[in-house]
Amino acid sequence: RELLKNPALAGKATFEFVIAPEGTVKSATVTQAGPGPEVDACMAGRLRVAVFPKPRSEAVDGEVKVTLSVVMSQPQ
Repeated sequence: RELLKNPALAGKATFEFVIAPEGTVKSATVTQAGPGPEVDACMAGRLRVAVFPKPRSEAVDGEVKVTLSVVMSQPQ
């Protein structure tokens, strides 16, 4: 939606999220704001409903903490 409002939307957002032993996302937060609060909130919300493969047994307490940076830019 935000891209429709602003076709020049660009920036980098960083998120931290925790994958639970079942593969669901236990928490997701924005650690570096990106192109705008609406975009950041939308992306964090999408991470919260993501499902990943179950973490390997060497994960601490069966959980995995992930840091993800997403760079959005216009095509060249």
